[in-house]
Amino acid sequence: MRGSIYMVVRSGAEKNGVDRLVGKLAAVGGAEGQIPPEIPTDVAIGYVDEYFARRENGRPKYSGSHFETFGGGGLSRPNEFSAEDLLATSLLSKPVSGQAAVGILGPAAEELSGCLSELPTDRSFEDLTEEEFARLLDDSNSPAQRAWDLLRQHEDPWWIGPTAASKLLARKRPQLIPVYDSFVKAQAGLSGSGKQWTLWREAFQHDGFVRTLREIRDASAGRQLSLLRVLDVVLWMHHARGLNIEGDADVADEMAAAE
Repeated sequence: MRGSIYMVVRSGAEKNGVDRLVGKLAAVGGAEGQIPPEIPTDVAIGYVDEYFARRENGRPKYSGSHFETFGGGGLSRPNEFSAEDLLATSLLSKPVSGQAAVGILGPAAEELSGCLSELPTDRSFEDLTEEEFARLLDDSNSPAQRAWDLLRQHEDPWWIGPTAASKLLARKRPQLIPVYDSFVKAQAGLSGSGKQWTLWREAFQHDGFVRTLREIRDASAGRQLSLLRVLDVVLWMHHARGLNIEGDADVADEMAAAE
């Protein structure tokens, strides 16, 4: 049998501090019995292939398969949010509210563009140095954190939660920003969105973990995806399979209930 994400991470736990993440995965999968403790690579490849499958009428089985490319893609206008970017989040079952749409494209547009302009389009999450990770994502004044806070609008909420914020940022920087939602949260054993970037950073420091994700990507229909998005699709599909979700028709209600 081919390798698995879980086992690859576990092998590097002591060296790279990934045991914290692996422990959560094991606890969720073993103690609670909701999630299997590992995802074999051949199964993961099948998940990605299914995610990009088409229905008989030519439309996608999962609209999220068009998230990166819809309307020309988020990188067609890399340093500004467009109406297409806002609509693209609905392909991942998370539409943007009217208040947020007006704010993101209006009053907050210039400040958000400033943050995006500081986030490179030619760097990948798995290749970031410690200094780059801190400067671009982890520090409280990093451009990713400032953009996150602007999108969340804690002082005057416009109903953008961590899920929508992550999807908007992942649309603009698919190589740098992970997608976060209730399915990924459950699969990774995360307690919330606050430590997600650090946890993924720890996992991505293990060469075997990155190597496995590349193997999944290269052998699947997701060859155009970032490794972050490959991981997202695999975890999301694994959780969806446990909920007997088979395509978009089953997704919206389950996602709404999970939020």
